[in-house]
Amino acid sequence: MAYGEREVKLSAQERALREVYDAIRRIRFGQVIVHVQDGVIVQVDATERTRVLRSGGTSPSNLSEG
Repeated sequence: MAYGEREVKLSAQERALREVYDAIRRIRFGQVIVHVQDGVIVQVDATERTRVLRSGGTSPSNLSEG
């Protein structure tokens, strides 16, 4: 592998890690899934959840308490 090829791969890896970091920073509640193939990040999925409060400030976790 030539020096230039290694430099390009590191740059691509740094970009992929930046995508993961940015996805984590963008969401408040949710998950970030990193898909890896042959040791290389090939896809980053971010799913954001929205917490909905009922009138009176009841949180979703208290809804089942009756």
